Amino acid sequence: MSAIRRFYLALLWLGVTGSALAVVWSTQETRGLLGELFELRSQANDARILHGQLLLQAHTLAATTELEQVATQSLGLRFATDADIEVLWP
Repeated sequence: MSAIRRFYLALLWLGVTGSALAVVWSTQETRGLLGELFELRSQANDARILHGQLLLQAHTLAATTELEQVATQSLGLRFATDADIEVLWP
């Protein structure tokens, strides 16, 4: 074999080996990123659930406040004081 042919063969071998290593690296990188994507999607889903729960709680508190306002303003109800409370059982 001539020296030029050996040089091209070595260059081809290095190119194929480098390409194979790049495929292995990119596959590993893709798997890591995919795992991170699934973790972030799970966190986003948890955040959506918490947001829904907080909205429900806010609406419940708003309804309670609205009910209290109607009771005190429209119906003339008031909160009981200590003097209004009687203990029936000791």
